[in-house]
Amino acid sequence: MKYTLAAILILAAFAIYPALANDVTLKTSQSEYTFPAGEEARVPFVVDSSFPKTNVGTLEYTLTRKQSQKGFSFSQTNSQSQSFPISPGSSQNAITLSSDDPAEFEVSLYMHYRDSGKDYVSALPPFSVKFISNQTSQNQGSSGSSQGSTSSQSGNSGSPLTSTTSEEKSAGLGQSSDPFDEMDQQMNALQQQNQQMMQQMLSRKGMSSSGSGSRSQPQNAQQTLQNNQMNAQSSALQQQLAQETSQNKKDQQELADKMHQDPLLSQVNQDLKNAGYQQKDGSISAEGKGAGSVSAQYQNDKNQGVSLEGDIQNGSLEKLTASSNESLPIPSTLANDPKYQAEKKNLQQVGYNQTGGTQTITPNESVINEQYNNPDGKNATISSIIRNGTVESVTVKKEDETPIGWYIGIILLILLICLCCWAAYRYYQKQGVEPEEDLPVLVEPVDVKTKTEELLINAEKAISEDRIKDAYVFFGQALRFFISQTRGSGTSHTTEEIISLAKTHGMDVKIIAPILERCMMVEYARSTGSSEEATGFIKDISTFVQEYFPEESLD
Repeated sequence: MKYTLAAILILAAFAIYPALANDVTLKTSQSEYTFPAGEEARVPFVVDSSFPKTNVGTLEYTLTRKQSQKGFSFSQTNSQSQSFPISPGSSQNAITLSSDDPAEFEVSLYMHYRDSGKDYVSALPPFSVKFISNQTSQNQGSSGSSQGSTSSQSGNSGSPLTSTTSEEKSAGLGQSSDPFDEMDQQMNALQQQNQQMMQQMLSRKGMSSSGSGSRSQPQNAQQTLQNNQMNAQSSALQQQLAQETSQNKKDQQELADKMHQDPLLSQVNQDLKNAGYQQKDGSISAEGKGAGSVSAQYQNDKNQGVSLEGDIQNGSLEKLTASSNESLPIPSTLANDPKYQAEKKNLQQVGYNQTGGTQTITPNESVINEQYNNPDGKNATISSIIRNGTVESVTVKKEDETPIGWYIGIILLILLICLCCWAAYRYYQKQGVEPEEDLPVLVEPVDVKTKTEELLINAEKAISEDRIKDAYVFFGQALRFFISQTRGSGTSHTTEEIISLAKTHGMDVKIIAPILERCMMVEYARSTGSSEEATGFIKDISTFVQEYFPEESLD
């Protein structure tokens, strides 16, 4: 009977031990806080400790700032940690935030501490701190004035939050790898223990001389000391948060201002809007002085989406990448290109459907890759390059559908041909007969007249179909092609280079220079054309070509 009673007592002791383990809990009274912009916000939180004495832990906070401006949302996250004395019982603390503009913060708090040689972390779920405009805050304040006010806080909402504690398997923030930091923590803990022992001695002395009525005075002094330590730590945390918030806001705002003036981002954004896509969300994230990234999501009425991403270096965008898992909007210059239209039609006729695409855009060049897939699972890609507003190349690459047996046969055939050629060479070498020399390959010259006529016919057709912008594109292509073929090397040129080339070879540019400028303005959506003006351009360009190409006249 004695052994059974002893066993029961031992099991009871092990069952009660976990309930008596020390614990640290973080609490907030709300999950959302609202303050007027421009005012200092003090967000309270409570630290409950079941430790019998002060424990040295580490308070870690993660601060994420969210702000919207001109169609883009900005976000940046910072994490910091510092040593924090955890006093017995419950202690009131607060963090201080501020923002001159409407913004939203998401705050997460973690308390790292050690108990019985193990590392623990008490994690408080994230809570929201919003700064709203003065007009909105006044409306909220007037509606809630009848309920009273305890601070500059405009409103609270949401349920109270309580942290959860778990053991850290690896070395956490509460366990420093620096032996001097560990020594400092041990010295601080020892000093706090000595203070408590001294106050306990004073408490006993007061009891013997004055009775039980003086017992509360040493306890009040100890609590006052702990509260002062808490206030000092809280004040340091508030200052650090305020400094980092101010610097992050400055870097973020400088980068955002530069991006809103970036010509590449503005042009791509406008092109997508012209194609029927509306921006759903976007972000500009700073990663240092003048560096970061930009991203945005667009969607049209058919729920087709386009993602836009780019890296920012030295305060500017060098390139942007647009991608889509569906049909990718392409420039009108490429959509009206005859070779592109033919290649796309050929793929569609054999059962290929577009499944996505990417477009890499720089100030002077666009590289477009469109992916296609057929019912058999084979892939194809149309790769196009547009440089200075002119389609440079259009190529199609299909996934090989030839069985592997054909490869083996082709390789054997090539080996057989090589063997026959080697045998023939040996035979002619012995006979002294020299093989005939290869005749030069004749390259057929470019028919400038026919190509120019085709471009003008396409322009006239576009006018009749009320595609005025496409007509201006054809006008520009016709003039650049004619001048570069008849007075240059035949390669593509910008408008400025074409005008300079025409002047160099004695051409009168009084007529074509305004036409080229108008074509460029209309093509890049900086101006609008008219059918009357476009009809006159056909006559002016035909007259110009006849004058400087007299042996060939245009019908």
